[in-house]
Amino acid sequence: MAKGREKSDKPSKMEVVRKILEANPKAKPDEIVQVAQSQYGTEINKRTAGVYRYMILHPKGKTARVRAKNGAAKAAPARPVTAGVGEGLDDLFRAAEKMGWSRLKTVVERITQAPY
Repeated sequence: MAKGREKSDKPSKMEVVRKILEANPKAKPDEIVQVAQSQYGTEINKRTAGVYRYMILHPKGKTARVRAKNGAAKAAPARPVTAGVGEGLDDLFRAAEKMGWSRLKTVVERITQAPY
């Protein structure tokens, strides 16, 4: 048998907030708390009312941000093409920024000790 809230005649806090926002979509958390207590007999604290209000009015809030963050990879910044030793050093500095100096040192040591 599934665990969960026992059924009662009293609606959940989320349902109460939904009903209040259907009647007044611009209701603030303070107003939601007052109406929930007076009309539905449900006590909701101000913070919970605000969170429920946000979840109801912005149904894709978090998931859209996560998709936007993970979906599109940022393009690498353009770098000037240089020839010679300077280019190699620039690559080493970039690698050091990404992986740390100690790991880069280990990689360079392995490369220099490898047989040709």
